[in-house]
Amino acid sequence: DTMEKWDQYCRTAISHYRGRIDHWEIWNEPWGRWWATSGGKPEMYVEFMRRAYQIKQDIHPDAVIVGVDTYRGNEKWTNDALAGGTGIFEVFSYHEYNNNLMGDPGTPIAVATSTAEWRKLMAEHGGERPIWNTEGGSVSIGSCYRPETGGLPCRLLPAHIVRYDVCCLAAGVERFFLYSLHPDRGEGNIFCANLEHDRAIKPLLAARAVLASLVDGNGLPSEVSIAEGLRCFRFPPENGRSLHVLWGDGSTPLPGTLTKDAEIMDIWSNPLPTTDTITPSFEPIYLRK
Repeated sequence: DTMEKWDQYCRTAISHYRGRIDHWEIWNEPWGRWWATSGGKPEMYVEFMRRAYQIKQDIHPDAVIVGVDTYRGNEKWTNDALAGGTGIFEVFSYHEYNNNLMGDPGTPIAVATSTAEWRKLMAEHGGERPIWNTEGGSVSIGSCYRPETGGLPCRLLPAHIVRYDVCCLAAGVERFFLYSLHPDRGEGNIFCANLEHDRAIKPLLAARAVLASLVDGNGLPSEVSIAEGLRCFRFPPENGRSLHVLWGDGSTPLPGTLTKDAEIMDIWSNPLPTTDTITPSFEPIYLRK
């Protein structure tokens, strides 16, 4: 009676939370080993999505089914989970954890490679859907209070999240849900903890707030070629001016054609002097012109 119970659960939850929770992701990481070793198969997951979608169509058509919930390296799972077609969900989701600084100059961007593969698979199974990153960030986030506990060093946290967010946006990821504010463990815990044990924000969240204040509502950015050793993303113009987010390998200065008549800011949106030569390193800077 598994499917009958699933139907009852979906009908009850979607009805009860209507108007408060209207986006429903089907299962958490069903590609995982725990799913397969418990007897779960992609075919069962496809049926879960199909039934959830039909139920919401019957009782609340405006609700949104978020499906697939894949992870890089799981192309076979993704393909099998799409076997039922893309008509049984409205948003394609994935998770992405990465402690590396994303988007080093001159290298492929992992999230762009992954989303391109998923778009290809969706095209083969009925058509593209919006892509969301519904869980991710850095796995181990260093503490300013207890740096000896390890994790991504605090000095890298601002660069990590700005580069992560901008690369995801440039890859066409429309929404990203950062995990997690606080996993409620003791001081020194670094697992996905974006707050300190006393709820003080880590530099990662402050830098993310600055990025949001500059780009929210501007649309998705596109990568533009500036010079070897630099990575630059330009957001659509607002009031006739475009915001650029740049970083580099520390060896290539910004060309004068770009900095002329530009407003240039560090990662905290503090102004940088335009009279000096600016050579971006791993930490992003903002340029508006």
